[in-house]
Amino acid sequence: SKFKKNKLAIVGTPCQIYTIRCMQNLGVTPSDHIEICLGLFCYENFIFDPTQRKKFEQDFNISFNNIRKLNIKEDVIVDVAQDENKINSIHIPFNHLNEYMRPACKACDDFTNVYADISFGGLGSPEKYTTVLARTEKGQRIMEQALDAGIIKSLKLDQSQKDKMIDLITQYANKKQIRKEQFISS
Repeated sequence: SKFKKNKLAIVGTPCQIYTIRCMQNLGVTPSDHIEICLGLFCYENFIFDPTQRKKFEQDFNISFNNIRKLNIKEDVIVDVAQDENKINSIHIPFNHLNEYMRPACKACDDFTNVYADISFGGLGSPEKYTTVLARTEKGQRIMEQALDAGIIKSLKLDQSQKDKMIDLITQYANKKQIRKEQFISS
């Protein structure tokens, strides 16, 4: 068909990117068309069927219809429209969202998306920036090309800022590994 693409970029969570890599290793179609895997940092993902959605709205006094933006940092930040001109940011700690978490997330230990060519996440990043990790030679090449072309810009951080960011990301990666170990042993 005229819409069939020969080269695709995939954006996904660690479990999705891992699945793509397995498909590529096995030669499963259409994985042969995937040119690059862009991975999101992921602490957990959520299920919001109608019952859980209603419970979430009651628990956090948030209407889904008024949510304008979600941001994942050290917690989940929900920007909610109060009226046309006012947005409130509500911070929800991850441990308050356990009952909404997908069960499979409890068995996952990959926070930074290790199988991606490039991984992205907001944790530890200054406002309006995203932490980016090039994980493969292809990912590094694409990052350099995007920087050289001015498509993206790099924020220069001093060593103290870098160390703080790395420590925070490492803490969340370790917490996710511990959660998996506890789940598997229970």
